Amino acid sequence: MQDSLGGAENYKKAYLEKLDEVFASGEDLDITVNVSSVSKQPDGNTPESSRVIAQKQEGLYTVIWHPIGGQPSVESFCRLAEYLAGIRDAEIRLSPDESAYIVNLTGKEAEKVLELTKDGAESLFETSVSCIGASICQIGLRDSQELLLSCVKAVLLRNTSDRRDRFPWRRKICGRQSSSGFCALYQWLSDTGK
Repeated sequence: MQDSLGGAENYKKAYLEKLDEVFASGEDLDITVNVSSVSKQPDGNTPESSRVIAQKQEGLYTVIWHPIGGQPSVESFCRLAEYLAGIRDAEIRLSPDESAYIVNLTGKEAEKVLELTKDGAESLFETSVSCIGASICQIGLRDSQELLLSCVKAVLLRNTSDRRDRFPWRRKICGRQSSSGFCALYQWLSDTGK
């Protein structure tokens, strides 16, 4: 982008002009945070899963969903969205490590969300992350998403009874020639998300 604008100074100039334009528009740029309280009552069910976290509100739970490679299938996402649309106070909160936290669920709702998200990661290795890869990124050299999926599939083919026992470490894959920029930032963000 800098090159198309004639260098770093012109890039900075264009940015500051746009910023002045936004300030001059009179648009309200103040951020107002409305903290809502959750008034759901527990249903008495206690879901059992390593992907469930008890919330500070008694009887309410959060389900962690980490689609492999951070890219859920359209079908999985739509099924989950349709289910959550009918649940009072339910929210999906996204994390920089490609996980989603589905919050404010009763025990029974959490069990259903676990079922709807069973195609996600079950082990630390399956929560490995990668940049979007050369199939989408304009400057990527390799398809890091495909590499990640191939690695996960290879590990899943191992003859281990419990997916959580497979490779107790997490990988970060970058498809760029030099991962000093974007990929390093992405990997740092994914580290701080846990």
